[in-house]
Amino acid sequence: RMADKGYTIEEYFNEYPNSFLLNFLPKHLNQNNYKEILNEQFIYIGVSEDLQTSINILAKRLDLKAINVPKFNISKRNEIGDNEQLRNFVINNAFEFEIYNYILKNYKN
Repeated sequence: RMADKGYTIEEYFNEYPNSFLLNFLPKHLNQNNYKEILNEQFIYIGVSEDLQTSINILAKRLDLKAINVPKFNISKRNEIGDNEQLRNFVINNAFEFEIYNYILKNYKN
């Protein structure tokens, strides 16, 4: 983990240029089928940036009572590194960003 090793965001991007997201998704997922597969194989996919909303929607879909998510260690800013490193990370993980943007656009539906 980044915080455990004391990495800055720049050091982390250098050490881990590729996202781990695809390790948690179906192996046959690709740019041609990801929307269909995500919609058919998952009850719901939320986002951590809006965790309370995501928990509320998931609870409703599962017919459960939503819980309040406590907030700890909230940052006042986002550490994103310099533009070149961010650009390289996005380039190295283009498919993952495509999936993320699709989820971000649809998680409230």
